[in-house]
Amino acid sequence: MNKEINILSNLLEFVTEFKFENLGKDIINVVQMSFIDTLAVTLAGADEECSKILQKTYLKFKETEGIPILGTPFSSTPEIAALLNGTSSHALDLDDTGASTQGHPSAIIWSTIWAFMDEKTNDKDIISSYVIGVEVMSKLSRALPKLHLKGWHPSSVIGIVAATVSVSYLLKLNKDKMAYAIGLATSMSSGLVCNFGSMTKPFHIGKASSNAVQAVKLAQNNFTSSINILDDKNKSFLTSIFGKDEVNYTELIKPWKHPLAINKFGLNFKRYPCCALTHRSLDIMLELLSLNNIDTSLIEKVICRVPPRATKVLFYKYPNKGLEGKFCMPFVLSCALKFKKVTPSMFTDNLVVDKELLSLISLIDFDEHEDWIDGENDWRPDIVKIILKDKSVYQGECVYPKGHAKRPMDLENLSLKFIDLSKNILSKDKQTKILDLVIKLGTNDNTYSEIMSILRSCK
Repeated sequence: MNKEINILSNLLEFVTEFKFENLGKDIINVVQMSFIDTLAVTLAGADEECSKILQKTYLKFKETEGIPILGTPFSSTPEIAALLNGTSSHALDLDDTGASTQGHPSAIIWSTIWAFMDEKTNDKDIISSYVIGVEVMSKLSRALPKLHLKGWHPSSVIGIVAATVSVSYLLKLNKDKMAYAIGLATSMSSGLVCNFGSMTKPFHIGKASSNAVQAVKLAQNNFTSSINILDDKNKSFLTSIFGKDEVNYTELIKPWKHPLAINKFGLNFKRYPCCALTHRSLDIMLELLSLNNIDTSLIEKVICRVPPRATKVLFYKYPNKGLEGKFCMPFVLSCALKFKKVTPSMFTDNLVVDKELLSLISLIDFDEHEDWIDGENDWRPDIVKIILKDKSVYQGECVYPKGHAKRPMDLENLSLKFIDLSKNILSKDKQTKILDLVIKLGTNDNTYSEIMSILRSCK
C-alpha cells in the first residue's frame, strides 16, 4: 500500500464534505423504506425471548425519561436503548440486507441513530447520517470480502464502525473527535458466526450499536484513540481481523464519491424470518408448490444445491432449537413443504422436533453445487429439485430472491409488512400516521421528530 494514501483521511473527508443536496429522490426513497422496514422488525422483535431477557436484565423500573425502548413502555439511557433496540431489530432475522455490506446495515445504523433522538436534528441530517453509515459499511465490506468464512459476523464487526461514523456526522463531531470515535469503535468490534442460531446473533447488533454510542460519547469529550487504526498495514483494524495480505485496499483508496452503495447496489427487504442465504431456495420451493399440486407424502427426495458460502453459514443439519432453524436449509424447506409459507411463528423449540418436519428434513439433500469452481460467482443460482416416488421431477432455480434490489419489494408490500409486524404495538391510526409521515421524510425539517413523538406516545 502506498504510504502516502491515508484511508482515515479519505473517510473523514467524505463525511465532513457530505451534502444532502447531492442525494437523488431515488436514494431518499430507499432510506424511507429502510426506516419503515427496520421500525417494523424492531417493534415486533421486542416481543422475542432474547429481547425480553434484555428488558428483564436492564429495565428494572418504568422510566418516563430517556430514549424509548421500542415496542415496550420503557425508556433508558442511549447506550441501553441502543442495546435493546438493536437486538430487537435483528431478533427475527427479518431486517434488510444489501448495499454490498455482507450483512444487515439498517438494523445497526438505525438503532444507533435512534439512540440520539433527544438531540436536536433535522430530516436532512438524519437521512445523510444513514446514507453515510451504509457507505462506510459497504466500503469496509468490499475491502474485507467473505468475512463469514473467516468466522466473523460482518453486521457487527464492521457495522459498529459504520454506525459510529453515522452518528459522528449526526452530532457534528470534528475530524479529530470522529477519528477518536472510530478508533474506540474498532477496539469494541466483535461478533462470531459460530453464535448464529442463538440469541447471541441479534445481541451482536445490539451490543455493537451500544458500543458505537459509547464510542461517540467518549470521543465528544476528547477520549483518545490511535489515529492509525485503519492505516497501519501491520497492525490496523483491517489486518487484525482479516490478515495482512488479504485486505483489498483498492476499495478504500478509491475516491469516496457517487455512485453511493445504497444507490449502486440497493437494499434487499426480506420476506422470510431466516438467514438471507435460504431465501432463493425458499422462493423456488414455494413457487413449485404453488404451480403444482404436489402431495408431500409422495416425495422421494428433494435436492438443493447452492454456492459453498451458503453451506458454510447454514451449518445446522438438524436444528435442536428454534433459532437454529433459521440457519438450517432443510428445516426451512420442510416448513415450506408442510405449511406452504415460512413465518416467525415457525422457529420454535417445539416445531424443530415435529415428527412430520423431521421426516421431511430426512428427504432433503442439501449441499454445494457439485461442479463448483473456486472463485466462481456467489450469485450462481440456487437449484431445488423435487423428485417424486413415481420419478416425476419438479425443478426450479433462482438468482435473486423476491425483495432483493434486483427484484424489489414495492412500498405497498413493505407497508403491509409494517402493518402486520406492528399490529400488536401500534393502533391502526398510528400505523397510518407513521406511514404517511415516513414517505415525507426528507421533505421538511420536522418529519423525523414527529415520527419519534408518535413512538414515544406508544408507552
